[in-house]
Amino acid sequence: MEKLSTVFDTYNLNARVKPALLSVFPLIASILVWYPEARTMYSVVSGGLVTLGVIAFLANRVASTGRKKEPNLFGEWGGIPTTILLRHRDRTIDNYTKLRYHQWLNENVPNLVMPTKMEEESNPDDADQKYESAVRFLRSKIRDKTTYPLVFTENINYGFSRNLWAAKPIGVILALATLGGNSGLLWFKHLQFAKRDFAHIIQAIPVEGVLVWGVSLFSVIIWVVWVRKEWVKTRAYAYARALLEVCES
Repeated sequence: MEKLSTVFDTYNLNARVKPALLSVFPLIASILVWYPEARTMYSVVSGGLVTLGVIAFLANRVASTGRKKEPNLFGEWGGIPTTILLRHRDRTIDNYTKLRYHQWLNENVPNLVMPTKMEEESNPDDADQKYESAVRFLRSKIRDKTTYPLVFTENINYGFSRNLWAAKPIGVILALATLGGNSGLLWFKHLQFAKRDFAHIIQAIPVEGVLVWGVSLFSVIIWVVWVRKEWVKTRAYAYARALLEVCES
């Protein structure tokens, strides 16, 4: 991970590279356990450069897929979270806080006036365009991650969850494939020759083989149970809240 941190910046490492790594981790772990030659210094050094290239490619593909799927998520949620939170008709944020946000945006965004409740009701599409324009301006003003660390952190958290969800199909396939492969290797290389009693079975099973089998099983559970749209939505709204709270600073 230290080597990767010297190649990728903080956002790319956490929001793009890590989802890609988690997608292929069960496969890499299985190769290292069942193919010991991969652990030799030559393989590690020469394979490291290849792996770095593969991870960079996967990270790019995962991020691209996440961006492509993002509009579908926004469509299901009823809009971009920042836009939703700024709408008069939305009740996620209380009216008094929302009023302060609108006032701050009116005072700080050039050539843009936030729509009133009546204007939003009469022309919701135009109102949404104004909210989106205001948010774009807000983003352009808070690029300094040291001044706005919470926004930067929540942006990474959202990017990580979105990209990991986007990688879910390949992640599930690889996790299931390695689970099946590890189960087969444990059986054909060790268990089928063991005597049918508990003590001999325990002795026949290699610890590393059991661990990598457990990693594969845990990966399947994580992908199926944890990596879901609801989690992405939670992170998206957390980022939206953090971004809009800049209006209070």
